[in-house]
Amino acid sequence: MFKTQVLFLFAWIMIILGLSRLVVVLFSLRSRRSSPHFPGMLLCAIVPIMMGVGFMLATYGYNWTSALFFLIASVCWLMSIFFLLRTRQTS
Repeated sequence: MFKTQVLFLFAWIMIILGLSRLVVVLFSLRSRRSSPHFPGMLLCAIVPIMMGVGFMLATYGYNWTSALFFLIASVCWLMSIFFLLRTRQTS
């Protein structure tokens, strides 16, 4: 019982953290004309949202779906690192 409540709370914390990062990224894009780091920063902001949804699905017992969300989050994280390193080398 306690374990599922902690996992559920952690899921909401991750989702709120991801949404706040997404808002910061979108407002930073609005303040500047264009940023070469925008795709990487956007993917970095999406990762906590995907992980939070994965934790929430794991709480309710949807194991395969939560594993899929964790896999998508890890791919987004790796792609964000790739985008950030690629733009760092070109600038």
